[in-house]
Amino acid sequence: MQIPFTQTKEYLGWQESVGNKTFYKEFFDIKENIAAICASVVLELKIGKVLYCPFGPVFFEQITNEQKKEVFKYLRDLGSNENCIFVRFENDTQVAPVLYTGATCVSPPIKTYSKEGIFQPRVEWCLDLTSPPTPLLRGEQAQVLENIYNSFSKNCKYSIRRSEKENMEVSVVTENFENYLSDFLKIMHETGERNGFINHEDKYFVKVFESLNIPPDPPSKWGESTQGQVGLRGFLVLSKIDEVVVNMAVIILNKKIGESGGLTANYVFGGSREYKREFGATFRTQWEAIKQAKQMGATVYNFGGINNGVFGKSSLQGVTNFKKQFGGYEKFNGYFYDISIQKFKYFLYIIYKLIK
Repeated sequence: MQIPFTQTKEYLGWQESVGNKTFYKEFFDIKENIAAICASVVLELKIGKVLYCPFGPVFFEQITNEQKKEVFKYLRDLGSNENCIFVRFENDTQVAPVLYTGATCVSPPIKTYSKEGIFQPRVEWCLDLTSPPTPLLRGEQAQVLENIYNSFSKNCKYSIRRSEKENMEVSVVTENFENYLSDFLKIMHETGERNGFINHEDKYFVKVFESLNIPPDPPSKWGESTQGQVGLRGFLVLSKIDEVVVNMAVIILNKKIGESGGLTANYVFGGSREYKREFGATFRTQWEAIKQAKQMGATVYNFGGINNGVFGKSSLQGVTNFKKQFGGYEKFNGYFYDISIQKFKYFLYIIYKLIK
């Protein structure tokens, strides 16, 4: 099974770099096999603190209901100790509220989900990297890639072809990530100013690049243990025009435990410069990232959050339109649950979100 990168120690390190308090705990069964992982972070809301477990906790197949209760009790006690108003988790078991009875556990109305970017997106755009829809005569890898390419919009394919004609230099980076940090920060600042959104602080991105520099355990060892700082498996893709880096993307692969399921390549950060944007660097960068992800064993390429009219900020509409030009499908990440700790403040928070 896959472990979301938001449930890793490395991701918690990103949060710690900007001063957020984090917690990581593993739960084991009687045979000392891992049964659950719970990574959480304390976030500040206008009304107070919330303990957030992004895309978690992660439950393994052998976990029992009693062990699930233990995990939820751990979260509730931790949130209480940290003086949080509530605990929010996103494990879509549908039975979570029944399993934990030591506090009020609810599934709030969908419209109360934050669109400020504090929580992980409920809806993402994904691309299947596996079976080709029609048989071709070449090898399997070429079959899949050609069919993926053919599913792109006309504008997307035109932009990729133009970037190739303009002799754009595109590189895939798998080591020495710190050499590209300065260019990445410049691109992220320019992208944020142009599109009117607030980026993470620079030190957050510094920590991201540092975590990529830790040599990860090979996939064959990911099922043996999750202990220790094993590093994130990922890569960068950058495009250059006239020796100017005009576009960059950071891709993180989900960690996999055991043999079931394939890897997911997650497009987590990226941006572009205004310099010769008409050359199609944004499309070319994504195409090269998709090919690299496929080569590294990914079966899904996750473009990240979108606005589908229910979830996601309206300012994401341009980004949403861009991602959809690569074909693919909408992925709903399941509902979310809250464990209310400070009940009156939590009630005020829900009412505020409903009115807003």
